[in-house]
Amino acid sequence: MKHILRYICCWVFILSLTACSDKEYEYPPVKLEFLSVFADENGAMQTVVCDNGVEWNVIEDKSATKFVADSNTRVVANMEQLNNHQTIIHSLISVVCVTPLPADSEVFSEGIVSKPVEVVSIWQGISYINMVISVKTFNSKHLFHFVEEQYDVNQDGMATVRVLLYHNSDVEEAYNTKRAYASIPISHYLNDNSKQVQVYFDYYSEDGKRQENGPFIFKQ
Repeated sequence: MKHILRYICCWVFILSLTACSDKEYEYPPVKLEFLSVFADENGAMQTVVCDNGVEWNVIEDKSATKFVADSNTRVVANMEQLNNHQTIIHSLISVVCVTPLPADSEVFSEGIVSKPVEVVSIWQGISYINMVISVKTFNSKHLFHFVEEQYDVNQDGMATVRVLLYHNSDVEEAYNTKRAYASIPISHYLNDNSKQVQVYFDYYSEDGKRQENGPFIFKQ
């Protein structure tokens, strides 16, 4: 399929308990965070920025993930926060993070699909709208994107954006649920013409109703 629709396999953490004969294992104090990862020229994780804007230097990446050189990638990570803004990354999860495109974009040439999901949580970061999504699945593929249904700027420089979740899957009969993680990038809406933007995010729930979230208000 030539379209650039992104596909995400919903990863889950599998926690196993192991008995220790001599002493109990002490788990490191980790936090689950949405992060922007900045990679170096070799594709190794160099720094990460949390949604509160704080930057951390990565002294160890236990996931050993290779990124595109000199790239900025959105992830969810189990991070151990140390002194002097240093961190150890223990594991990573993929995040759907794509710029919303108009409904008439070639990406959606086969039509807009918005199969039902459950939005477990949604909140505003500094430059993103983050969400945790629950989907029904059975060894199935899920395609996600964001459809820009509305983009207007008034005379005061306030932009209004409405985004619909694109969700397609090959699920015919679901036996369980899994979680997906997504971030809508917002910074490109803030420019010389629009100093402030209010974003509405819509999706379809299991009862077939269209659900609205927002407005999420961002300023330069």
